[in-house]
Amino acid sequence: MRVAIHSVDGMKFPNLALMRISAWHKAHGDTVEWFAPLAKYDRIYASKIFTFTPDDPYLPPDAIKGGTGYNAASRLPQDIDETPPDYSIYPQFDAAYGFLTRGCPNKCPWCVVPRKEGGLRVVADIEDICRTNTGFRRTAILMDNNFLAAPPDYCRQQIEKMQRLKIRVDFNQATDARLYNEETARMMATVPYLKYARISCDTDAMLPHCVRAISLLRKFGYRGDVFCYVLSKADGIASALDRIYGLMAADRRAIPFVMPYRDFEHYTTEVAPELRRLARWCNRAWIRKACRFCDYK
Repeated sequence: MRVAIHSVDGMKFPNLALMRISAWHKAHGDTVEWFAPLAKYDRIYASKIFTFTPDDPYLPPDAIKGGTGYNAASRLPQDIDETPPDYSIYPQFDAAYGFLTRGCPNKCPWCVVPRKEGGLRVVADIEDICRTNTGFRRTAILMDNNFLAAPPDYCRQQIEKMQRLKIRVDFNQATDARLYNEETARMMATVPYLKYARISCDTDAMLPHCVRAISLLRKFGYRGDVFCYVLSKADGIASALDRIYGLMAADRRAIPFVMPYRDFEHYTTEVAPELRRLARWCNRAWIRKACRFCDYK
């Protein structure tokens, strides 16, 4: 069988679902290649993560479409979802990608994760994620939505393995600042980060938790940057600015990063101009440090 896979969102980040689909079909003797509009295939899989990504007009009507961008309830068949991913389709990336945990116990109104994945559960071990079909990888991009909500013994075990096996990691969906206490901060301060620690500051109520989390990380020896996601709505510019300035005042190595909010149910492909301007100012550190937002033209 000749199988095609297509990442509708583009090729800037590996698509784990397509990697598993590719591995499953190759294990069953099929050939797998990236979708080309004029080619003939026996089966085509298209994956879309973001609802605001335009669909590909060249996809035929019988293409199998999946991912949150198409339907938040879409799932891979269990046998495919349990197949180790095929890294050979992304030779330009050298990190391992995966989830130690899936789901989240929180029910934030803007987040699709609880609806899509349910409550938090442990699904993997860092050693298994890094053992790929192209060899053992010493860097890992972890896409957990709330790693610290997992059982403390499990979190500690995984971090100890990262240290022992010299695996540098990035919790690229951030960690929950509300879950930082003396014990968790001592543990997270020792993580061999790929670039920096990450937390999220999605609401005004999160700011004091984020400031405390950063302070605790410093207390236990973390000296690197702390990347802070700042969720912002078009009608909440003032709120976002309070959080940005609060993070900057709390720690000189805090990096606020504006994430423009898009309504999952009633999305548009355009971000409000003022919100886009806020993100452009904040997310370019040299601009943010040169002037306040009120002086940014």
